[in-house]
Amino acid sequence: MSFDINNSGPGVSDFILLKDLSEDGLLQNMKKRWEDGFIYTYIGNVIVSVNPYQPVNLYTKDIIELYRTNDTRDLPPHIYSLADITLRTMQYESQDQCIIISGESGSGKTEASKLIMEYIATIAGKNSRQITVEHVKDQLLNSNPVLEAFGNAKTVRNDNSSRFGKYMDLQFDGNGNPSGGKINTYLLEKSRVVTQQPNERNFHIFYQLLNGAEPELREHLKLKESAKYYKYLNETADDIDDANINKESLNNIINTMNSIGISDKDQLSLLEGIAAILHLGNIHFEPLEGGSNPGSKITNIEEVEMAAELLGIDSETLATALISRSINDYAGRSKKAIIVPLDVEKAEFSRDALAKALYSYLFDFLIQKVNDQINSNDADDTQKHVIGVLDIYGFEIFEKNSFEQLIINTCNEKLHQHFINYTLFSEREEYKRAGYSWDTNFYFSNQLERSKEMFQLIESKDKGIFALLDEECLMPVPSTTSFLNKLDHYHINHKYYDSFFWLKHYAGEVDYSINDFVEKNNDTLHSDLVFALYSSEKETFRELIPKSKVAKTSRVSRTPDTLGMQFRTSLANLMKNVTSKTPHYIRCIKPNTTKSSTYFDESLCLAQCRYLGLLENIRARRQLPKYAVPIIQRTWRSYRSHCLLNGMKKSVIESGNDWINIKWEKEPANEKLKEAFNNLKYIYYREMVSEKLLIFIFIFIFFFLYYYCYYYYYYYYYYYCIYFN
Repeated sequence: MSFDINNSGPGVSDFILLKDLSEDGLLQNMKKRWEDGFIYTYIGNVIVSVNPYQPVNLYTKDIIELYRTNDTRDLPPHIYSLADITLRTMQYESQDQCIIISGESGSGKTEASKLIMEYIATIAGKNSRQITVEHVKDQLLNSNPVLEAFGNAKTVRNDNSSRFGKYMDLQFDGNGNPSGGKINTYLLEKSRVVTQQPNERNFHIFYQLLNGAEPELREHLKLKESAKYYKYLNETADDIDDANINKESLNNIINTMNSIGISDKDQLSLLEGIAAILHLGNIHFEPLEGGSNPGSKITNIEEVEMAAELLGIDSETLATALISRSINDYAGRSKKAIIVPLDVEKAEFSRDALAKALYSYLFDFLIQKVNDQINSNDADDTQKHVIGVLDIYGFEIFEKNSFEQLIINTCNEKLHQHFINYTLFSEREEYKRAGYSWDTNFYFSNQLERSKEMFQLIESKDKGIFALLDEECLMPVPSTTSFLNKLDHYHINHKYYDSFFWLKHYAGEVDYSINDFVEKNNDTLHSDLVFALYSSEKETFRELIPKSKVAKTSRVSRTPDTLGMQFRTSLANLMKNVTSKTPHYIRCIKPNTTKSSTYFDESLCLAQCRYLGLLENIRARRQLPKYAVPIIQRTWRSYRSHCLLNGMKKSVIESGNDWINIKWEKEPANEKLKEAFNNLKYIYYREMVSEKLLIFIFIFIFFFLYYYCYYYYYYYYYYYCIYFN
């Protein structure tokens, strides 16, 4: 599809203008537009994007320039429109902005974030220091392949699914000129390092390293070529030696790291850490023969030696830390450490905990190196403004839903609650500005109440799901049965909980497989392993460990950090970041599960529309004060709003509907509203008359000048002939 400035596509380009305001009307309009290549549609100031699953010619420099120099509402719906509004709002109102991109895995969220950043970086550079803008733009966009290699993985729904939340800030100085950037990451799915669901894979970087390493690098890392030799990669039914994995991908990643300023030393450290994780996964334990202590031993010590050499630590220290742990005897007089041997199950748990922690540290190290290149420290923080872009994995419902899905879905519940809160607040404020009484929007009010009850179930400090799970992990012998009994005891009568751990999320009911919840939540890395890694002779690996982690392991902690605790802390930081800014929304829709560019699965899309609340959003914005009055007010104030009215009128005319006969969701309730509605009609007719009058005046002037010139031509020609004859 080629871009046409005068073609907004079939149906209506803004769902607010739908004549058939129903689920079927919404779906048919979306389907019709998607099949014709129009993947974007408005809901007021919200963008709905449907993944095209094919290349589209919508993102050229010429199109960027069109949206920069024209009123975006006079142009077809586009993601550039929202990016332009966000940038101008930040510049004119001096307020931090945030673009929240939501949707299922595979709906195009990551691509949307790339397009947003590219537009903002390109446009902001028109009136500022071009070198700074190009540097920040290149760093942010070039870092994407590296972040995808370390943070993305193949899932049953998406071959390149983001398994972490990425929040990117573009920083601007007090004059609105770009000055730098920063990347924050949240909720890395580090459990994927040690286990994956059937037909899924580990993070891309493992396969890229095995397939693309040069012989010299492979020998240094002591790696074999096939993924089938490594436990952390070979326990899935997926084709782990897929020939489609590009052998040049590792070189591309290395070249990208070079381009964003990551040194050769740091690159090698990252790859050494990845290889060490693969060797850790291959360490095998067996029970000790004889004796009363249920200890264990390592049967393939060579894997320990290879991992230890890559990490720069003593192999005996690492081996000892894997099969035993020391506990300080604070009750005794000597206060010496007591060595407690670990059985096979606990030793495997320690090994996996080290692998997950190491990968998480490497990922944070990578993010820090990228930020070192783009973060601005020149200006005072009080003089900075930022535009943030949040790209985080969407709601997930699989055949088997584990602890990771609970974390992901809880995060999406939180973002949905934020959307409801902001929509209610902005609607109420707009009513007040227009001088109308507040009339509660029942859908959003009910959704807000539902969210509060859901988070009481999940996050309550004493009896919430995460609190009960943490409590179970502190038991001498934690068990799944005990945890499930506690859930049923406290929540069996809760409206959003069913026995055997069914939760009724806003996006649908989810049956969670609770069998491994306790093991996955108990993510504690005991102090011996922390100090073993901290004893590395390689500075990079010593610096990986947060100082707070080293300090904490030096003292007794009655409440060790569980994965649930880490998640809640990370989620709180994310929401603090998001709620401090003015939000803008992009709702991404996945049209089918087969990645077809021609098949529109109506049932799948309807489910997504429901849990994103699209129809209710349309209804809220169709109410007269929300929709008509701002148009009236802006139209009287400026010519720009005159263009806005014409743009909306054009959209309605193209759809075959009559602008003035739109059925409002809520009819005027008082004299002031009736007056506003009549003013809207007056403005419409006035504009129509003005257009026709202008055409008449133009025609009149044209003929006047024509006959005027004709008359004088023959007048002078007549006297010329008489004079010379």
